[in-house]
Amino acid sequence: MFNDVGDGRLRTDEFSSDDDHALEAFDVVAVADVPWAQGSDWSIYCSGPIGDPVTLYANVQDYLHRQGAFLGPEDFLNQAEELSAFTAMAQANGFLVARGPACIRDLVCFELERQSVPYNVLSTISDAEPRLLVRLGNSAFFCQEALIELPD
Repeated sequence: MFNDVGDGRLRTDEFSSDDDHALEAFDVVAVADVPWAQGSDWSIYCSGPIGDPVTLYANVQDYLHRQGAFLGPEDFLNQAEELSAFTAMAQANGFLVARGPACIRDLVCFELERQSVPYNVLSTISDAEPRLLVRLGNSAFFCQEALIELPD
């Protein structure tokens, strides 16, 4: 049983009520132990255009994929719901480029430094994250509480 289910990805076509092995790929971890799922403690502002914004976008996307995150670049990069909007914004002289936890901050700052883009980082410490990350097969989601009832 899961209480206060939040963001995530639930693939219902993977489960069958006759499947005795469904819980073999079941894992619950504290969000505090998942770097990409932390609160957005950092905001990064550029004071010049990004020469190659697609590489920055791709680096964030690749990192999240390697980590098995169900969040995408649009959850951390400003105006990244559409790549064209992100690249257009990245040509301005001043803009918020990203918000996120330390792992995203480090990734973005490394790429901005590599491209010699001037930037500033502001800390906005968020509250401790009490949620859980549940993984079940190829599904993953946040919740406040996860309980399992085993038959006697």
